[in-house]
Amino acid sequence: HSNQKTKVTFNKCTVFEDDNLLLQNELVNSKTMKSLVLDWVSVRSCGLHDHLELHTDSDFVNSVYFYKSNRISGNHNKKDAVCLSYLESDQLSDFDYSDTMARFKLEQVMLDSGIKGASRGIDKRTKKLSLRKIKLEVSKREVYTNIINSYKDSEFVVFKNDRRGKK
Repeated sequence: HSNQKTKVTFNKCTVFEDDNLLLQNELVNSKTMKSLVLDWVSVRSCGLHDHLELHTDSDFVNSVYFYKSNRISGNHNKKDAVCLSYLESDQLSDFDYSDTMARFKLEQVMLDSGIKGASRGIDKRTKKLSLRKIKLEVSKREVYTNIINSYKDSEFVVFKNDRRGKK
């Protein structure tokens, strides 16, 4: 990101997003929508699986995307995950919606989709396959606040904000 200013001349300007704009138009309304939250998770131990994404009916851990882990060098099939959630501002500080709880929910979503823990081998007593628990570790959380601003149109600047209907 640069703090460089650019001067533009125009007859009429249509603004679709006000990010990084300095506007002289009157602010009519400002509404905070649900924030997009990304919980980046290191999958420390898990059985191999072919899943690229998983989805739930909840706004908390709504989608999970698996990607080739960049923590491990070389040619491998180990995957890490990112969980997408859509949270209200009060949920951002609620432990029930924390990155720790996202980790627990991700584990359950993985188990529900048939992803198992890594093999421990055959149990000598029971003669059955023994599996380890899935082991997950949140590496970071990113929060993107979605604020929708409405401005009064002027003779030269009109606003067409298309983010109103999004979560």
